[in-house]
Amino acid sequence: MEKPIVASYCTFFLKKEMRHIYRQIMGLREFRTFVITKERMNEKEYPFSDVETLSEQRGRLMRRFYLKYVKREPSFFYRGEDEPLNAVLDRWQCKTMHIYFGHTGVYLLPFLKKWDGKALVSFHGMDVMPRKQERGYTKNLQELLQVIPLALVRSASLAKKLE
Repeated sequence: MEKPIVASYCTFFLKKEMRHIYRQIMGLREFRTFVITKERMNEKEYPFSDVETLSEQRGRLMRRFYLKYVKREPSFFYRGEDEPLNAVLDRWQCKTMHIYFGHTGVYLLPFLKKWDGKALVSFHGMDVMPRKQERGYTKNLQELLQVIPLALVRSASLAKKLE
């Protein structure tokens, strides 16, 4: 019997300090996984063959920079970005996604509200803290927690902060 497929979404796969994410992905036994990322990093330190890199089109990259750093708007999944992500998920016939880090889940919220699959989000520390500099972040985090069927946290104290 084939193992069910789960996509592991991590914006940067992987920064040097993210060994814990690598161990989690490599430790999966009951599921087959592939990684979806915006940027592949430290490939020699974190070897993994099934990595799908979503490319940023120049116009979207400039728009994102303007909205995030000039207008100080929260970073969200913008119209048109869902096509490459949907294509990857469809190619893998994947209906389950594990999103690493709460702020990435908030970023993907517009996609998750439309997607017919299920997502879980794992919170690891700083991603449970309020982001006062990002307008609407707390409201969107609360909405994310209503949209996803499961949130994972590393400790009881993080769960309490998230509540």
